[in-house]
Amino acid sequence: MRIVIIGGTFNPVHLGHLILAEEVFIKYKYNLVIFIPSNKPAHKETDTSVDASHRLKMLELAITGISWININDCEIKRGGISYSIDTIEELPRWYNFEGKPGFVVGDDLLRGFDSWKEASKLANSVDLIIARRKHTNQVEFKYPHKYLDNPIVEISSSQVRDRIRQKRAYRFFLPEKVYNYIIENKLYMERK
Repeated sequence: MRIVIIGGTFNPVHLGHLILAEEVFIKYKYNLVIFIPSNKPAHKETDTSVDASHRLKMLELAITGISWININDCEIKRGGISYSIDTIEELPRWYNFEGKPGFVVGDDLLRGFDSWKEASKLANSVDLIIARRKHTNQVEFKYPHKYLDNPIVEISSSQVRDRIRQKRAYRFFLPEKVYNYIIENKLYMERK
């Protein structure tokens, strides 16, 4: 089985995440896409107004009926700061996979990649797949990688949270079940 990892806070999961998952699944012929929500990302500030249980539930709702996407909550269970290399080293505990796992990184994170914990080891432990988030052209990157020519989807979790707080339209940025869950649970109404 060939697997690919997409990590993030998924705070909340939105259609851009699902579009990216489908793009990488189809283009590189993976058997399974694994969403791994981080507990506390090492390289960015996070909105803590919604706890991990809500983020996990929204992911579950978003992938209902999609057999080729799985969620692994190992980083949340581990607690503390989430480091990608720690997760990659633990993957064989949960999955019987062939070759190196794929690992998707947004082009907006490449500039700081060398500051990641054991960046070189991480890059050599996975098949790095660079996904477009900001740039229409390929970005220089010193580690071996594949470049995913995915559509740039102008949706971000922070944008969704801001739109909710500002009482602006956001319904069609999200899977329907996630939208309903946010409304029912009054999520993201206030910044914490």
